[in-house]
Amino acid sequence: MLDNIGAILSLVTFVLLILAFVGLIKRNGTAKKRFKWTGISFLLTVVLAIISIIVSPEDQTASKKVDSQVASSSSSEDKQVDKDKEAEAKPDAEVKKKAEEKAKADADSKKKAEEKAKADAATKKAEEKKKADAAKKATYKVGNKFKVGDFEYVITSIKEDRVIKSDNQFIKNKETQGKFAIIDFTVMNLDKEARMVDSSLFLIKDSKDREYEPMVDGDIMMLLGDSNLFLEDVNPGLSRKGKIVFELPTDVKSYSLEVSSGVGWSGGKYKTIKLK
Repeated sequence: MLDNIGAILSLVTFVLLILAFVGLIKRNGTAKKRFKWTGISFLLTVVLAIISIIVSPEDQTASKKVDSQVASSSSSEDKQVDKDKEAEAKPDAEVKKKAEEKAKADADSKKKAEEKAKADAATKKAEEKKKADAAKKATYKVGNKFKVGDFEYVITSIKEDRVIKSDNQFIKNKETQGKFAIIDFTVMNLDKEARMVDSSLFLIKDSKDREYEPMVDGDIMMLLGDSNLFLEDVNPGLSRKGKIVFELPTDVKSYSLEVSSGVGWSGGKYKTIKLK
């Protein structure tokens, strides 16, 4: 502070001295007065310089200490402001963190639920397939009554022969190099609407898993007569008796009859009857 005042007085003294010399040169009567003020300014400058010199180092240290304290106080205030800002930001960060954790937990729960649903669906599908396979493999015997879809069947008899004899003189007997499996059956419609019955509902499988379809040629159809059920509609609650013929090799000793739940799209379910 004293240094600054001394510098100002020195500048004033220098300016006054120049003005005094200018007045002396011009001889306008102001030189004496200006030299007087220059002297006073010079004396004040000297006094201030002396005071500045004799100021104790302790005062300077104290002044520096005060400045340091002021700076420290300002720094502390800045730190406190930062702490306050951090304190204000911390709850927001915690809320955001909790929200993220909850979202993650919800996503994990959803994923587990989807995986469980998928596993349950796979288990249910496997169980249904197992039941369907078991139902398909369930074996009945000749004379048993059983249901397949909306049909109820009874295989009443099975006979093997190499010749199917004709009762009509205009129709020839039917012979084979193998053997015929002639099957009599009864079928009842359990549905609420008419259902079609046809020889395509039946299939024979031997012990080697070879499949044989019913004979549907004209000779067989004429020989079977009314017993041949060809694309015949059966009304609800009614039954029909029929006969189907399969041509098999002579070496087939063991075979089963597979019966379907319907013709075309109405099929898909099967039952097995052990014939031989």
